[in-house]
Amino acid sequence: MLRYDAAWLMEWYRDEEPVLPGMPYARIAALERGAGPYRVVCSDQPFELVDVAGVQPQLVYDEPVVRLAGFDGATLPIQTLHVQRAAYSDGVKSNYAMDGPGELRELLRADYGAKLPPLSDPRLSNGIGTAVVVFDSEGRPYLPRRAPRQSVFPGGYHCTASGETVWTGAVEFAGLFTADICRELEEEGRT
Repeated sequence: MLRYDAAWLMEWYRDEEPVLPGMPYARIAALERGAGPYRVVCSDQPFELVDVAGVQPQLVYDEPVVRLAGFDGATLPIQTLHVQRAAYSDGVKSNYAMDGPGELRELLRADYGAKLPPLSDPRLSNGIGTAVVVFDSEGRPYLPRRAPRQSVFPGGYHCTASGETVWTGAVEFAGLFTADICRELEEEGRT
C-alpha cells in the first residue's frame, strides 16, 4: 500500500524542495543544470535488501530490475547513474510497502526526519521506473485508467506506459532506459 495524498506527502517530507509547487517529487540537484548526457556504471554486486517490513509478495515472476544505487552530478558535463541489479520483489517488500505492515515510512522518518532517505539505504530497493505519455495529433495525451487493485495510482489515470526498468546488463543509458520504455509501449499495445 502506498499513500498518494499529495498534501500529506508534501508535509511528511517538508524539508525537501519539491520539483514543482504542490508536487510531491524531489529533483536530483544536478539535473536542474540540464539533463544528460548520462554515464551508467553498473555494480558487479546485486542488491541485497534489508527487509524490515516483513512483506512476502506472491509473484508469478520475479524479474531482475534496475536499482538506482547512487547519482554523481559532480562529473559534469557527464552525470553518472550508479545502478545495480535488484529483484522486482525487493521493491514490493520495501518501496511499495511504505505504508503497509511494519510501517517502513515511520522507520525511515525516525532516521531521516522530514527528508527522503539517501539512495544508499539498504531498506529501499530504489527501482528505476520508466514512463511515457503519448499525445495524439491534436496534442491530447492518452492517459489510461488504472485497475482498482494496482499498487501505483489505483483506479486513477496514469501515463500511457510505465514500469520498472528491466535489468539487461546494458551499460549505456539508451540500452537500459530507452530500450525499456520501447518495450513497455510494445507491451501496452498488446493489451
